[in-house]
Amino acid sequence: MSAVELRRSAGGAATHAASGPATDYHALGAFTETWAFLELFLGRCAETAGALVEGDVSARAEALARVVQASPEFAPLAGKACTLAREAADLARRRRALLEDLAYASLRRMGVEVCNAPPAGPPAGLDALHMSACDLVRRTVLLLGQLKARRGGSA
Repeated sequence: MSAVELRRSAGGAATHAASGPATDYHALGAFTETWAFLELFLGRCAETAGALVEGDVSARAEALARVVQASPEFAPLAGKACTLAREAADLARRRRALLEDLAYASLRRMGVEVCNAPPAGPPAGLDALHMSACDLVRRTVLLLGQLKARRGGSA
């Protein structure tokens, strides 16, 4: 018996209709690509400033902010780096919540109920999250240019 047949025999069609629209995987893919760019450019900024690059977006942004704040060479950019770190941490938290919501919604559409899963809520704002990520990528690339200029164009 295929997964589709199993869902239909278990009332999967009713579950699918009740759980809302399917995920827009094209939009999710675009967001994932943008997130990868954010990781890349935050890492490049951190490396340019002399920080050790490890971890996720939040960790990279925090390392960048710490190094920029501690360096007299980059002192004029400390405010931008700290704001970027704070916003990256917030965006990472929102991303994690969105991915959890999408995973639970997908399981519900398949007819699988997960213990301790939160109740289905309103659809998450994938487009808004993507636009926030795009803005952070843009600002990170601008900061990278400023860091390179202060470092003398190296890195």
